[in-house]
Order: sequence, then structure tokens, then C-alpha cells
Amino acid sequence: MKILYHHRTRGDGAEGVHINEMIGAFRELRHEVSIAAPRGATKASGLAASQPSRPPSGFKVFLKQTAEIFYNVVDYFRVRAAVKKAQPDFIYERYSSYDFAGVMAAKHLKIPIIVEVNVTYAGRFGARFPVIYRGLLKRAESYVLQHADGIVVVSEALKECVLDVRKDDATTIVTPNAINLTQIKKLDHHGLRTTMRAELDVEDKIVIGFVGSLRKWHGIDFFADAMTAIVSQTKNVYFLIVGSGEYEDTLKAKIKDAKLEEHVNLVGPVAHDQVYSYIAAMDVGVMPDSNEFGSPMKILEYMAMECVAVGPDLGPIHEIIRDGETGCIFKRRDQADFVSVLINLCDNVKRRKQIGENARRDVLNERTWNRNASDVLDLFQHFRTVC
Repeated sequence: MKILYHHRTRGDGAEGVHINEMIGAFRELRHEVSIAAPRGATKASGLAASQPSRPPSGFKVFLKQTAEIFYNVVDYFRVRAAVKKAQPDFIYERYSSYDFAGVMAAKHLKIPIIVEVNVTYAGRFGARFPVIYRGLLKRAESYVLQHADGIVVVSEALKECVLDVRKDDATTIVTPNAINLTQIKKLDHHGLRTTMRAELDVEDKIVIGFVGSLRKWHGIDFFADAMTAIVSQTKNVYFLIVGSGEYEDTLKAKIKDAKLEEHVNLVGPVAHDQVYSYIAAMDVGVMPDSNEFGSPMKILEYMAMECVAVGPDLGPIHEIIRDGETGCIFKRRDQADFVSVLINLCDNVKRRKQIGENARRDVLNERTWNRNASDVLDLFQHFRTVC
């Protein structure tokens, strides 16, 4: 089958991982994939370095969103040209704010289109940024959700949000984020653990780690505030923080003020193919906070490496973790419960081992990109048969 993958993003960070993995999964399933994307969308995925910055001015936000709207003209002709060249059976698109050109081109060309929605901007969960053209954003999003032949979302909560507009449950499916099974199976996670723990000089430590952008909405402030309480109860604990972001300077200051320098290693940004090496060194991996609709990729990466994943009590987290069996869940933003869960894990090596083994088995069997790609192909076959 021929598939045209269309996106209007830079293709880096977590979104780059998702894009690259889905393209790879379609190809591994022996389908031909061509790409329609901006010229600049060639950056390597991973935890890219980001400098702390002030929020953009209202004028810059205005310019950016105005440009996004007019960019639909470029995007429309890009998709038309790509369809003419590749002659795809269907288009697979990653949804972006104000971006309706791909669906419009697909409708004009009578090519089926499946849209992957990782976040909505005009729905019940709102937007993380100030919206200049609120009415236009809502109309653009409604057009995409109503006119796409199929919609793929990453959580049940996001599906409910989409169905507020779409009203078609049969062609709206959930495929949470996943792991690359081929990549994971190539890794000797036990050997990698021994090597990395020696390199980091933490062989005798209980390592609690975090992988991701150092942003407040990821709960990194909440995690930092818990470190002193954890150290006071578990002297051989060590924190391994992988990533960068606008909270980095504040985090460094908190660590210094609490005199925790000897207990914390701020690794900084790393390429995505190096992330698993650091996770292998961890005993516990935390997701301090998240949102009500997202599917955190880091949770699955922790689980794949037999690292005990700990996340907040949110619907999408429950869709991945079975509390006490394949990971642990704490009451969201409840510092006492968060610390209690971590201390319990620190004190019980047997429990950590059992949960880690369960988690790896679960993820390798159920949460792979190839499975997600297969679900997308099944969705295409479903609406093609109905039509």
C-alpha cells in the first residue's frame, strides 16, 4: 500500500519521535511511505537543548498565528503535488493548530485521509497558548475533525473531546504512544544497566530518574520539592534528570539551596537513541505531572527497560499502568502520597524487580508502534469497506 505522511511541524522533540516511529512502522509492515512536510522538518528527534526564555510578546504570537493561517495556502499545494507524485492509497496526517489544508486537499482530490490528533486546541481541554483567532481556530479544528475519513487519538479522554465535534465513534480510534520493539529487543538492558551505573558511579544507589523537558507543566517543580523529603528518608537515593527546558535554572537553584548537589545529576539534553542508556541505569522513573488527555511516551520507555514507572492519577496513565502491577500511581499533586510511593519502592527491591518485569512484558506485547500502524491500516480498511 502507498501512504502519504503529511505534517506541518519541525519534526523534533517528542513529536519527531512519534512521526519517525509511525513512518518506520508503516515501512516495517512493508508499505511504501512518502512524506509531505516543511523543508525544515529534518531535525533529529530527542531531548533537544532549549534555552530558558520569556513568553513571546502578544505581537509575536499574533504574527505566528497569522502566518500559520496563511501557511495553509502553501500546505494545500504541497499536499496536492505530493499526491500527484506518490499516488497514495490514503493520506496520514498529524494535526496542527489552524491547519486544515491537508484535509481540504484530500477532499478535493477524493483521497482518503486519516488524521492523528495528539492534542486539540478548541475543544474541552483548551489550548496551552494564548489564542488570537479563537473563532477561526474552532472552525478550522471542526472542519478537520468532521471531514477526515478517520481520526486516531492517543487517549480515551481525547477521543471523547474529538467526539464532541465528530459524532462518529466507529472511525475514531485510540492508539496510545508506544515503543519500538525492534530497537528494544536489540538492547541488552541488563548489560546496559551495569555499564551505565558504573559510568555514573551509582552502583550502590537507588536511582530515581526523570526523562523529558524541564517544564513546569511536566511537574518538574513538584518533583524538585519532593527531593529533600525523599533524601531524608532514603540516604542512598540518587536523582538522574535527563533533559533541559525553561525550568532548568530554577531547578539548579532549588538543588543548591537544599544542599542536594551530591544526590542529583542533571545530565542535560541527549539524542533519543541515547535515552534508553540512561533509563537503564534507573530503578524508578517518574512522570511528576501530565495533562488529562496526553499519552506520555516516557512512561512506556521506563517500562520497556524494567524501570518502575510512577505517574499521577490521570485517565491516560491508567490506560498504560496497572497500579501496583506494571507501575505505580500517586494522587496528582499530592506531595505526601508521591513521596510515600517512592519511599515504598526504595525500600523494597523485590517489589521493584517484579513490577519492572511485569511492565516490560506488558509493553513489549501490547504497546508497539507496529501495532499502532496496524490499527491505522485496519481503520482504513474499515471505512473503505463501508464506502
